[in-house]
Amino acid sequence: MRCIVCGYGVVGRNVAETLDLYSIDYVVVERDRNVKAQPGVPMIHGDAKDEDVLNRASIDVSDILIACTGVDAENAFITLAAQDLNPEIRVLCRAAKLESVDKLYMAGADYVVSLAQIAAKNLVRLAVLPYKSDVQDYLTVTKEVVVTTIELPSGSEYVGRTIHGSQLEEITGVRIIGFQRSGAIIANPTGDAPFIEGDVMFVAGSSKDLNTFGRVVRGEQLS
Repeated sequence: MRCIVCGYGVVGRNVAETLDLYSIDYVVVERDRNVKAQPGVPMIHGDAKDEDVLNRASIDVSDILIACTGVDAENAFITLAAQDLNPEIRVLCRAAKLESVDKLYMAGADYVVSLAQIAAKNLVRLAVLPYKSDVQDYLTVTKEVVVTTIELPSGSEYVGRTIHGSQLEEITGVRIIGFQRSGAIIANPTGDAPFIEGDVMFVAGSSKDLNTFGRVVRGEQLS
């Protein structure tokens, strides 16, 4: 198995570290020539949208491309270029903005992860799962399911109410899968878990349902 990582920012570096952890062969493509790779990280400097650069990265014999630049439009164009050169390659994308998720799928991405904090490890886990049976702790993200974070606004009517009592999941179709609270992560909260002011919610659902969820917690009227 071989992987191309496009972008060597915070997410790209973590992707490379996780690929090393699983002993996956990869090369990083980074446009900024001032960015230096960590020791042992193979890097090609160039624009990943450029076919010549992708050919230098041996895209014809690569199985996975992870587009994790911080610019969603760049990731979309990288996806298009990669699939033009190798129609069999699986493309995994980072989306910096929730509204870009559908656009990246339209560009041909196989998976899109919108949460920067979990992007690195889960992109790799999604990539290697068919090849590595020992990869257990992974997040399933499909074209129908996106994971992101939404902050509970100050003064929200939901502060003090429980997940079950709020009926947010029933109203919006979104699943609340965790909280970031006072620097700690609370995973898989039960229905009687209360909302506390300042909570950052980890939520999963379709991009449409997530937009609805955000409007509801902000107190906006639904048409």
